[in-house]
Amino acid sequence: VSLLLVPAVGERVRGMLFASREKHIAVLPFDLTGNNPETQALGDGLMDSLAGKLSNLDANNQALWVVPAREVRTRKVTDASSAFHEFGATLVVEGSFERVNETTHLKLTLIDSRKLKEIGFVDVQNQTGDMGALQDQAVTRLGRLMNISVKEGASTRAEAAVPRGAYEDYLLALGYMQRFDRPGNLDLAVTSLQSTLRTDPHFTLGIARLAQVYVMKYRIDKNPAWLDQAKQYAEQALQSDSRVALAHVALAQVEQYTGHHDLAAQEYQRAIDLDPKDPDALTGLAVSYRDLGRNSEAEATYIKAADLRPDDWSGYSNLGQFYERTGRPRDAIREFAKAIDLAPDNSGVYINLGVAYLNIGDSKSMSAAEQALNKSIAISPTYRAYTNLAVVYATQGRYGDSVAALKQALTLNDQDY
Repeated sequence: VSLLLVPAVGERVRGMLFASREKHIAVLPFDLTGNNPETQALGDGLMDSLAGKLSNLDANNQALWVVPAREVRTRKVTDASSAFHEFGATLVVEGSFERVNETTHLKLTLIDSRKLKEIGFVDVQNQTGDMGALQDQAVTRLGRLMNISVKEGASTRAEAAVPRGAYEDYLLALGYMQRFDRPGNLDLAVTSLQSTLRTDPHFTLGIARLAQVYVMKYRIDKNPAWLDQAKQYAEQALQSDSRVALAHVALAQVEQYTGHHDLAAQEYQRAIDLDPKDPDALTGLAVSYRDLGRNSEAEATYIKAADLRPDDWSGYSNLGQFYERTGRPRDAIREFAKAIDLAPDNSGVYINLGVAYLNIGDSKSMSAAEQALNKSIAISPTYRAYTNLAVVYATQGRYGDSVAALKQALTLNDQDY
């Protein structure tokens, strides 16, 4: 009993007793003290970075995967129950982040989301403002609670030699990238990363992130100048250290957007060789193959991505969308059904399922499409669900119902001419 009072031992024992063998983890947005926008961004960046560190704790464990932080934010998941239903996450990390002058304080709770039961908690502080040290301590202790073999110091980051201020600017940039929907945040991310690189010009991951930000800027306004910037920084990152998978992904995205799909496929493959579980690289490679008309290779890559994470709904959803785009709605329905089994409250997958049934077009499928789209609306009403439901009703000759659905769509988005 007295041994359990030693934090390292107690955390390990709780992990052995309560953490399941399959570890599907979601890190939720942290609660923050105060209204300081910079602290908000720092907390968001810490959430993103922490999720990435957890996913690399045991790279050989196929039963371990972490929901990307951007997915958690996009779907506005803020509690353990929603994380289980939306993503199939069996373990959820909730927490709070506080910063007062140089002192940083991170409190985390690990929850079994199926039983809604607390497994344990982590409470770490750093008096000098060293965000990297704070993060490493939290990752090590969470690893113990999850019953993952984490040797003391094993979580030491590749960025260990990065000066404290540079790493803090890097986390700030991650936070701004997390909230790219807010006007001006990507520009703030660029400013933070440039500050990082002024402090440490050889921080390869920071250079690769800068390339990624410019790709994100291009996605928003389609300004080709951003792709030029992204390519410059991606190539600079690869010259600094060609082992950084993110740099290959960023360069691949540039090649993809400029129509060089064969070059994009090569870069995505190099990223996969470095990190076989990188979801962006796997999905990007599949899209490149599809754009090249190499559908059999695209299908094989989507299947490989799904097989790498058999309990992750997104792999099946991506495969289903590929089948839908290539005129195979019945195959798409099969994959969407698998995704729904894993994430029964995922409204987006129900929309995709409804569209696949709609594209089959017979009376039985139309009824199934209506049911799937209404299920999506019951979970979370969206413009896309209502517009597709309107098409179903119009196809069935139910024009009054179609008008009503379109009016509901317009209450959610009145900018579609």
